[in-house]
Amino acid sequence: MKNTKKVLISLIVLGVTSLSLISEDFSKFLLSGQSNTYDISLFRHNPVLIFTISLLVILFIFLYQRGKLYKWLLGVSMVIWILSQKTYAIVYSHDKVIISGFTVIPVSRCKLNLKENCKVKFDFFMPTKVEEAIKEYNQ
Repeated sequence: MKNTKKVLISLIVLGVTSLSLISEDFSKFLLSGQSNTYDISLFRHNPVLIFTISLLVILFIFLYQRGKLYKWLLGVSMVIWILSQKTYAIVYSHDKVIISGFTVIPVSRCKLNLKENCKVKFDFFMPTKVEEAIKEYNQ
């Protein structure tokens, strides 16, 4: 019974990870909801990196019962895996917004025209690329 749970969780991790293989235009469409994807910049991690992290997560899922160290490593690798799923899209055409989400699921929108600060939150890997694109837009 325990092995079936581990296999099921591993399949869920691989299923979510496989969403990173979706083509860039389709990801832009799913994140923004616009069919015109030429005026959208997409920022996401390399799928090879995401699959490597997911394989580490799966390894630590199967080593979970062996000791406290593996539990901590599973927790850390899960956090890194979740953060590697972050995706950003900057829409330049209509409302000029930055859309942040996980893989192809949009989570938040921030209008670039307003005075509010559209900062990249909870992302330690990709904020410089997105912030540079925002600065290029503002200039």
